[in-house]
Amino acid sequence: MKLHRHADLPDIQTESLLKYSQLRELLLQIPSALLAFSGGVDSTFLLAAWHDTWVKSQLNESNIPKPDNSPLSITPRMLACTVDSPLLPVGTLDLTVSLVRQIGAEYRVVNMDPLSSTLVSSNPPERCYHCKKMIFQSLKELASAEGLPLVLNGEQVDDHLDFRPGHRALKELGIRSPLAEVGMGKRHVRCLSQMMGLPTWDHPSMACLASRIPYGTPLDPKKLLQVDEAERYLRTLGYDNIRVRHHGEIARIEAGDSMEKFLNAAQTSLMVSKLKSLGFRYVTIDLEGYRTGSLNPVTDK
Repeated sequence: MKLHRHADLPDIQTESLLKYSQLRELLLQIPSALLAFSGGVDSTFLLAAWHDTWVKSQLNESNIPKPDNSPLSITPRMLACTVDSPLLPVGTLDLTVSLVRQIGAEYRVVNMDPLSSTLVSSNPPERCYHCKKMIFQSLKELASAEGLPLVLNGEQVDDHLDFRPGHRALKELGIRSPLAEVGMGKRHVRCLSQMMGLPTWDHPSMACLASRIPYGTPLDPKKLLQVDEAERYLRTLGYDNIRVRHHGEIARIEAGDSMEKFLNAAQTSLMVSKLKSLGFRYVTIDLEGYRTGSLNPVTDK
């Protein structure tokens, strides 16, 4: 997989290429693992980077020089695994299948329903911890059954800046985060993904559907489907960086796009009509726009 330089971004490219070299050195110590694969920007890049480091190196096709101590006599194996659950937006599996085919990776889908646990479905502030614990414990068991010594995930350093109780579950279970370990942030991942020609390089950040519902409001498939259908519809209107927060009868839209786009009378009428047909009584636009973690607990500083 060739890295194509772009002359208009020399600084971030130089920094990103340095990080990539460090990542490859780390991945050379991980010949076999299971990767929790969401099809998002980060996990897609990590899968492609591992494939470039090991599989292309085995075939002598990687355009990046191999370290002298590269253990290429080892037979590498990476199993990309997607957990299919009610928390996953519709269409995610189609995306992940397309991506693993493009990269040439081994792939598996695991079906699981985190809502079967009241620790998740009751939606406490620590919901993500309990959900991640359940999911990654299952992935560890699968990895063990497959003879794979490690489970990896696509966390990068920017993920640690937000309220992420799920991160504690990963640490407790010994899940590795190679991108974070070499200090890669989202801008490095996007830059390198673009240089690699990955279609995910400019995709909006992904998050499970539960993140659209305030803590303390019980989760159920109907609410999750409401926000998923609402967001998918808004994307058909050209709004990519979007969240629909579920507040009972109220749909609160957070938009990363310019607010002017939402003030078009014809578009507004279409949005209101569609979201009301999904069961919302009121449709509002948040004047603060889209921001990650807007439903996280508020703390005094």
